Amino acid sequence: MALTDSIVTGKNPEPVKGVILGRQGMGKTTLAASINEIKGRKVLIADADRGTSEIDVDRIPIHGMAYDEILDVIVKLSKEDHKYTDLCFDSADTIQPIIFDKVLTEQGAPNIEAVGGGFGKGYVHAKTLWEKLLKYCDRLREVKKMHVHFTVHATVRTVQDPLVEPYDEITMDLDKRANALFQHWADSVILCALDTTVVKKDAGFGKTRARAHFGERVGICHPTPGAAVKNRFQIKEQFPLKFSEFWSRVEASRK
Repeated sequence: MALTDSIVTGKNPEPVKGVILGRQGMGKTTLAASINEIKGRKVLIADADRGTSEIDVDRIPIHGMAYDEILDVIVKLSKEDHKYTDLCFDSADTIQPIIFDKVLTEQGAPNIEAVGGGFGKGYVHAKTLWEKLLKYCDRLREVKKMHVHFTVHATVRTVQDPLVEPYDEITMDLDKRANALFQHWADSVILCALDTTVVKKDAGFGKTRARAHFGERVGICHPTPGAAVKNRFQIKEQFPLKFSEFWSRVEASRK
Protein backbone atom coordinates (compact mmCIF):
# COMPACT_ATOMS: atom_id res chain seq x y z
CA MET A 1 0.00 0.00 0.00
CA ALA A 2 1.33 3.43 -0.90
CA LEU A 3 1.88 6.02 1.81
CA THR A 4 -0.70 8.32 0.21
CA ASP A 5 -3.36 5.64 0.73
CA SER A 6 -2.94 6.09 4.50
CA ILE A 7 -3.22 9.87 4.59
CA VAL A 8 -6.35 11.27 6.27
CA THR A 9 -7.37 14.80 5.33
CA GLY A 10 -9.63 17.33 7.02
CA LYS A 11 -11.14 17.18 10.49
CA ASN A 12 -11.82 13.76 11.98
CA PRO A 13 -13.83 14.30 15.21
CA GLU A 14 -13.48 11.63 17.88
CA PRO A 15 -15.13 11.12 21.29
CA VAL A 16 -13.82 13.72 23.69
CA LYS A 17 -11.47 12.90 26.57
CA GLY A 18 -11.68 15.57 29.21
CA VAL A 19 -10.71 16.70 32.68
CA ILE A 20 -12.99 18.77 34.95
CA LEU A 21 -10.87 20.64 37.49
CA GLY A 22 -11.88 22.65 40.53
CA ARG A 23 -11.84 23.21 44.25
CA GLN A 24 -14.14 21.23 46.52
CA GLY A 25 -17.77 22.26 46.08
CA MET A 26 -17.19 24.26 42.92
CA GLY A 27 -19.51 22.11 40.77
CA LYS A 28 -17.30 19.51 39.07
CA THR A 29 -19.68 16.58 39.51
CA THR A 30 -22.70 18.77 38.75
CA LEU A 31 -21.05 19.86 35.51
CA ALA A 32 -20.50 16.21 34.56
CA ALA A 33 -24.11 15.35 35.42
CA SER A 34 -25.34 18.21 33.21
CA ILE A 35 -24.18 16.18 30.20
CA ASN A 36 -27.66 14.61 30.45
CA GLU A 37 -29.19 17.95 29.44
CA ILE A 38 -27.76 17.51 25.94
CA LYS A 39 -30.12 15.71 23.58
CA GLY A 40 -29.01 12.15 22.92
CA ARG A 41 -26.42 12.09 25.72
CA LYS A 42 -26.44 9.92 28.85
CA VAL A 43 -23.62 9.96 31.40
CA LEU A 44 -22.60 7.25 33.85
CA ILE A 45 -20.63 8.43 36.89
CA ALA A 46 -17.98 6.05 38.22
CA ASP A 47 -18.31 7.33 41.78
CA ALA A 48 -15.16 7.03 43.86
CA ASP A 49 -15.84 10.16 45.95
CA ARG A 50 -19.34 9.18 47.16
CA GLY A 51 -20.34 12.65 46.05
CA THR A 52 -23.36 11.94 43.81
CA SER A 53 -26.05 11.04 46.37
CA GLU A 54 -27.80 14.41 46.00
CA ILE A 55 -27.57 14.47 42.19
CA ASP A 56 -30.10 12.82 39.87
CA VAL A 57 -27.63 10.83 37.80
CA ASP A 58 -26.81 7.18 37.05
CA ARG A 59 -23.76 5.99 38.96
CA ILE A 60 -21.68 2.92 39.61
CA PRO A 61 -19.98 2.98 43.02
CA ILE A 62 -16.25 2.28 42.66
CA HIS A 63 -15.19 3.40 46.14
CA GLY A 64 -13.68 0.36 47.82
CA MET A 65 -12.83 -1.27 44.50
CA ALA A 66 -9.30 -2.42 43.74
CA TYR A 67 -7.45 -1.20 40.65
CA ASP A 68 -8.19 -4.33 38.62
CA GLU A 69 -11.88 -4.10 39.50
CA ILE A 70 -12.00 -0.56 38.11
CA LEU A 71 -10.40 -1.80 34.89
CA ASP A 72 -13.05 -4.52 34.76
CA VAL A 73 -15.79 -1.86 34.87
CA ILE A 74 -14.29 -0.27 31.75
CA VAL A 75 -14.01 -3.67 30.04
CA LYS A 76 -17.66 -4.48 30.72
CA LEU A 77 -18.76 -1.11 29.37
CA SER A 78 -16.70 -1.86 26.25
CA LYS A 79 -18.32 -5.26 25.71
CA GLU A 80 -21.88 -5.02 27.02
CA ASP A 81 -24.88 -3.28 25.46
CA HIS A 82 -25.94 -0.15 27.38
CA LYS A 83 -27.44 3.32 26.89
CA TYR A 84 -24.49 5.45 28.02
CA THR A 85 -22.66 7.91 25.77
CA ASP A 86 -20.34 9.29 28.45
CA LEU A 87 -18.34 7.90 31.37
CA CYS A 88 -17.04 10.19 34.10
CA PHE A 89 -14.67 9.09 36.86
CA ASP A 90 -15.30 11.12 40.00
CA SER A 91 -12.52 11.72 40.92
CA ALA A 92 -9.00 10.99 39.67
CA ASP A 93 -7.38 12.07 42.94
CA THR A 94 -9.52 9.53 44.83
CA ILE A 95 -8.43 6.81 42.39
CA GLN A 96 -4.76 7.75 42.89
CA PRO A 97 -4.47 6.06 46.35
CA ILE A 98 -6.02 2.93 44.81
CA ILE A 99 -3.24 2.97 42.21
CA PHE A 100 -0.65 3.50 44.95
CA ASP A 101 -2.06 0.46 46.82
CA LYS A 102 -1.64 -1.62 43.65
CA VAL A 103 2.00 -0.50 43.39
CA LEU A 104 2.67 -1.35 47.05
CA THR A 105 1.15 -4.82 46.63
CA GLU A 106 3.19 -5.53 43.50
CA GLN A 107 6.45 -4.14 44.89
CA GLY A 108 6.09 -5.30 48.50
CA ALA A 109 6.82 -1.83 49.88
CA PRO A 110 5.36 -0.17 53.01
CA ASN A 111 4.69 3.16 51.28
CA ILE A 112 4.98 4.79 47.87
CA GLU A 113 8.19 6.64 48.78
CA ALA A 114 9.95 3.39 49.68
CA VAL A 115 9.30 1.54 46.41
CA GLY A 116 12.53 0.37 44.77
CA GLY A 117 14.61 2.14 47.37
CA GLY A 118 13.01 5.53 46.78
CA PHE A 119 14.05 8.29 44.37
CA GLY A 120 10.52 8.52 42.93
CA LYS A 121 10.42 4.94 41.64
CA GLY A 122 7.00 4.37 43.24
CA TYR A 123 5.50 7.27 41.30
CA VAL A 124 7.02 5.93 38.08
CA HIS A 125 5.27 2.59 38.68
CA ALA A 126 2.05 4.47 39.44
CA LYS A 127 2.32 6.39 36.17
CA THR A 128 2.51 3.05 34.32
CA LEU A 129 -0.78 1.99 35.94
CA TRP A 130 -2.38 5.33 35.05
CA GLU A 131 -1.24 4.82 31.45
CA LYS A 132 -2.87 1.38 31.42
CA LEU A 133 -6.14 2.77 32.79
CA LEU A 134 -6.19 5.51 30.15
CA LYS A 135 -5.51 2.95 27.42
CA TYR A 136 -8.60 1.06 28.60
CA CYS A 137 -10.53 4.35 28.40
CA ASP A 138 -9.24 4.96 24.89
CA ARG A 139 -10.35 1.46 23.93
CA LEU A 140 -13.82 2.30 25.28
CA ARG A 141 -13.83 5.46 23.16
CA GLU A 142 -12.82 3.44 20.10
CA VAL A 143 -15.26 0.55 20.54
CA LYS A 144 -18.32 2.32 21.96
CA LYS A 145 -17.64 5.87 20.75
CA MET A 146 -18.06 7.04 24.36
CA HIS A 147 -16.72 10.30 25.71
CA VAL A 148 -14.56 9.83 28.82
CA HIS A 149 -14.10 12.41 31.58
CA PHE A 150 -12.28 12.67 34.91
CA THR A 151 -13.05 15.15 37.65
CA VAL A 152 -9.99 16.23 39.64
CA HIS A 153 -9.68 18.41 42.74
CA ALA A 154 -7.50 21.48 42.33
CA THR A 155 -4.40 22.56 44.18
CA VAL A 156 -1.98 25.45 43.78
CA ARG A 157 1.65 24.84 42.90
CA THR A 158 4.55 27.17 42.17
CA VAL A 159 5.79 27.00 38.58
CA GLN A 160 9.51 27.44 37.97
CA ASP A 161 9.69 28.85 34.45
CA PRO A 162 13.11 29.89 33.10
CA LEU A 163 11.47 32.57 30.94
CA VAL A 164 9.70 34.42 33.77
CA GLU A 165 9.72 34.78 37.54
CA PRO A 166 8.20 31.87 39.54
CA TYR A 167 4.41 32.07 39.76
CA ASP A 168 1.52 30.16 41.33
CA GLU A 169 -0.78 28.03 39.18
CA ILE A 170 -4.02 26.14 39.80
CA THR A 171 -3.50 22.56 38.68
CA MET A 172 -4.57 18.96 39.35
CA ASP A 173 -4.05 17.57 42.85
CA LEU A 174 -2.13 14.58 41.52
CA ASP A 175 1.47 13.44 41.54
CA LYS A 176 3.40 15.54 39.04
CA ARG A 177 3.87 12.57 36.69
CA ALA A 178 0.15 11.76 36.66
CA ASN A 179 -0.62 15.46 36.29
CA ALA A 180 1.59 15.71 33.19
CA LEU A 181 0.06 12.50 31.80
CA PHE A 182 -3.50 13.84 32.11
CA GLN A 183 -2.50 17.20 30.65
CA HIS A 184 -1.14 15.41 27.58
CA TRP A 185 -4.02 12.92 27.27
CA ALA A 186 -6.96 15.29 27.64
CA ASP A 187 -8.61 17.21 24.81
CA SER A 188 -9.81 19.71 27.38
CA VAL A 189 -9.08 20.68 30.96
CA ILE A 190 -11.98 22.78 32.26
CA LEU A 191 -11.52 24.79 35.45
CA CYS A 192 -14.74 25.31 37.42
CA ALA A 193 -14.51 28.77 38.99
CA LEU A 194 -16.43 31.84 40.03
CA ASP A 195 -16.56 34.81 37.69
CA THR A 196 -14.38 37.23 39.63
CA THR A 197 -13.93 40.98 39.36
CA VAL A 198 -11.24 42.76 41.39
CA VAL A 199 -11.99 46.36 42.27
CA LYS A 200 -9.28 48.63 43.64
CA LYS A 201 -10.19 51.58 45.86
CA ASP A 202 -8.20 54.40 47.32
CA ALA A 203 -7.39 53.58 50.95
CA GLY A 204 -5.68 56.89 51.60
CA PHE A 205 -2.07 57.74 52.33
CA GLY A 206 -1.09 56.66 48.81
CA LYS A 207 -2.38 53.11 49.30
CA THR A 208 -5.07 51.12 47.51
CA ARG A 209 -7.32 48.33 48.73
CA ALA A 210 -8.37 45.48 46.44
CA ARG A 211 -11.65 43.64 46.87
CA ALA A 212 -12.85 40.64 44.90
CA HIS A 213 -16.47 40.40 43.82
CA PHE A 214 -17.69 36.93 42.93
CA GLY A 215 -20.40 36.23 40.38
CA GLU A 216 -21.79 33.13 38.68
CA ARG A 217 -19.94 29.86 38.23
CA VAL A 218 -18.06 29.63 34.96
CA GLY A 219 -15.93 27.17 33.04
CA ILE A 220 -12.48 28.17 31.87
CA CYS A 221 -10.49 26.10 29.36
CA HIS A 222 -8.60 28.71 27.34
CA PRO A 223 -5.01 29.80 28.13
CA THR A 224 -5.29 31.70 31.39
CA PRO A 225 -2.59 33.09 33.69
CA GLY A 226 -2.50 31.10 36.89
CA ALA A 227 -4.42 28.01 35.70
CA ALA A 228 -3.20 24.88 33.91
CA VAL A 229 -6.15 24.55 31.52
CA LYS A 230 -6.42 23.75 27.82
CA ASN A 231 -8.68 22.81 24.95
CA ARG A 232 -8.28 21.58 21.38
CA PHE A 233 -11.47 23.24 20.15
CA GLN A 234 -10.38 26.87 19.69
CA ILE A 235 -12.44 27.96 22.71
CA LYS A 236 -11.15 31.39 23.68
CA GLU A 237 -13.56 32.60 26.35
CA GLN A 238 -15.09 31.44 29.61
CA PHE A 239 -18.64 30.07 29.55
CA PRO A 240 -21.55 29.49 31.97
CA LEU A 241 -20.93 26.30 33.94
CA LYS A 242 -23.18 23.96 31.97
CA PHE A 243 -21.84 21.15 29.83
CA SER A 244 -24.18 22.19 27.03
CA GLU A 245 -22.36 25.55 26.91
CA PHE A 246 -19.03 23.79 26.52
CA TRP A 247 -20.40 21.32 23.99
CA SER A 248 -21.97 23.97 21.76
CA ARG A 249 -18.50 25.50 21.45
CA VAL A 250 -16.97 22.11 20.63
CA GLU A 251 -19.54 21.54 17.89
CA ALA A 252 -18.96 25.02 16.49
CA SER A 253 -15.23 24.32 16.23
CA ARG A 254 -15.91 21.13 14.28
CA LYS A 255 -17.93 22.76 11.51
